Amino acid sequence: MHALIAKKKIGFIDGTIEEPSQDANSIKFELWSQCNSMIISWLTHSVEADIAEGIIHAKIAHEVWVDLHDQFSQKNVPTIFQIQRSIVMMSQGTMTLSLYFTKLKALWDELEAYNIPFTCGTNILMMTPLSKVRQAYSLLVQEEMQLQIVQALFALNHRSFGNSDNNINVAGLGYGEDDWLG
Repeated sequence: MHALIAKKKIGFIDGTIEEPSQDANSIKFELWSQCNSMIISWLTHSVEADIAEGIIHAKIAHEVWVDLHDQFSQKNVPTIFQIQRSIVMMSQGTMTLSLYFTKLKALWDELEAYNIPFTCGTNILMMTPLSKVRQAYSLLVQEEMQLQIVQALFALNHRSFGNSDNNINVAGLGYGEDDWLG
């Protein structure tokens, strides 16, 4: 879709640029035919070989697009289930927050393509719609950075004062070592 919009050819796909009459303006028809054929070629090369066989002899790009849309836009319950399962099972583990966010957002975007609502019991995800996932990511980055700062300050205080004082005040927060270590 992005390539078609960038090339100003989306009208061939959505049907707003219709085939002109051959009799009324042969130059206009030739230009339309050239663009239409180019888009059919793009579509043919964008799908697997067995699907391309059904496209290669098509005459109108819009009809190809409608056929492909009808064939592949059907809700696929097992696929939706698998995507939801992947989202639920996703764990940051040793991934950076950035990589974790990217992988999780890709799954959410894929699920959103099926046009079904997905809800999660986690408060941070329920505070804004899914389209605002970047805000949730920003909050997590801030929280991660604050945690790293507190851990660095604790380590610095711990090294400076040694292990003998169990009531070290970390960065003036009023927490002793026992509060941090559980």
